[in-house]
Amino acid sequence: MPSTYLQKILRTGNSLCVTLPSRAVRIMGLQKGQIVKTEVDPIKGTLTHIFPRPGQPSLLSNKP
Repeated sequence: MPSTYLQKILRTGNSLCVTLPSRAVRIMGLQKGQIVKTEVDPIKGTLTHIFPRPGQPSLLSNKP
């Protein structure tokens, strides 16, 4: 079942970021430095982050 988290937008240097909840990091098996694909839909107002699953090819191999 999907989980929902409320996170604040933070500033890091000249960029903005959203932290990942530690529970979500553990569930997804994420690691620092891992590549994440982000899809932006300004019409729907959504950002979707896609993380590779174990055994899945690198997201870098799907460059447009």
